[in-house]
Amino acid sequence: MKILLLANKLPYPANDGSSIAIARMIEGFVADGIELTVLALNTKKHFKSPHHIPPQIKEHVRFEIVEVNTNPNPINAFFNLFQSLPFHVSRFYQKAVTRKLVALLRQSTFDVVQAEGLFLMPYAKIVREYSQAKIALRAHNIEHLIWKRATENESNLALKQYLRLQTHKLKRYEMYCAAVADAVIPISPVDAAFFKTYNKHVFTTPCGITLPDTPPKPPVQNRFFHLGAMDWLPNQQGVDWLIEKVWPLVYHANNTLELHLAGRAMPQRLLNLNVPGITVQGEVDNASKFRTAHGVMLVPLLAGSGMRIKIIEGLAEGLPILSTHIGAEGIQAEHGKNIWLSTNPKDFAAAMLYLASDRQRCIDLGKNAAILAAEVYQNHRLISNLAEFYKRTWQ
Repeated sequence: MKILLLANKLPYPANDGSSIAIARMIEGFVADGIELTVLALNTKKHFKSPHHIPPQIKEHVRFEIVEVNTNPNPINAFFNLFQSLPFHVSRFYQKAVTRKLVALLRQSTFDVVQAEGLFLMPYAKIVREYSQAKIALRAHNIEHLIWKRATENESNLALKQYLRLQTHKLKRYEMYCAAVADAVIPISPVDAAFFKTYNKHVFTTPCGITLPDTPPKPPVQNRFFHLGAMDWLPNQQGVDWLIEKVWPLVYHANNTLELHLAGRAMPQRLLNLNVPGITVQGEVDNASKFRTAHGVMLVPLLAGSGMRIKIIEGLAEGLPILSTHIGAEGIQAEHGKNIWLSTNPKDFAAAMLYLASDRQRCIDLGKNAAILAAEVYQNHRLISNLAEFYKRTWQ
């Protein structure tokens, strides 16, 4: 089977959720013997050197990389109000990418063209024109739902109104793409329920992980952390909620506890934060080492969809995890067994204090988390099942 993967970013190094999701898909296809070509946008905002592509991947995958500038600007954002394509999507539809895609489709025959997310679906009409390949939309999340929730948590009234308009356009476009794709590959069962309304070929494929070689370590006591890309609005909103609404309750009850915040593109206002008990740093060199050194993982998301890949990684590393219900949405974890769930500030603070006081509970959560990751989220098995779905459906 020959697959062309369309990606909105070069996934290596895999240092954020969407990069990890794309990288694991590539690695799973390689392990399954798929003949794979990747056409990736290399954006100005998230530019990555092709030298980061692992040699064992480069040996088996053809990469075509197009450098583009997808940065938003106020003028384009304004004129998008008069266009049908959502602004979130239109930025990724680039002439240079179209030219490269046409050249690839003329040179090679593909069985499947898999778009890694909604932002790549404007290229579907090019695929239809130049190829007989089936088009699969891999839905990393339900995009309009993320922005609907983010809009609800936005305090700036002008921005709130703009986001509301964009969310409406995004929902219409998402429903259209789900219907015109030959198949939709959602990343969670929750998202699958939405897409099944619009497409009869829906196959849920969670983001997988490669299990660590070493057994989980007991968590560091009295230490909590959040690690996430801070150029994503829902992460910013969640961290602000944690700092402003939750942490004062926690620190007032126990001033020996520590909260560590880290991630790419950390805003200067947070780097300058001076709050007792909170340590803020930017991007970390090794995410896994940071996680295992900083105790309980916090996922304070108030908006989102799909699945939080950092939770999957935390499960595999045997970490105790405290998340909002939205943060853990789409993940087959059970409250009190392999994850702890809480939503409002008072209950979230109480959960932090409880986990800090009960080391054995944290150890048990971590052990059960690692078991769940091994049983449900092994990457090779998940992607092999997806490849079999493609073959069964279209060959």
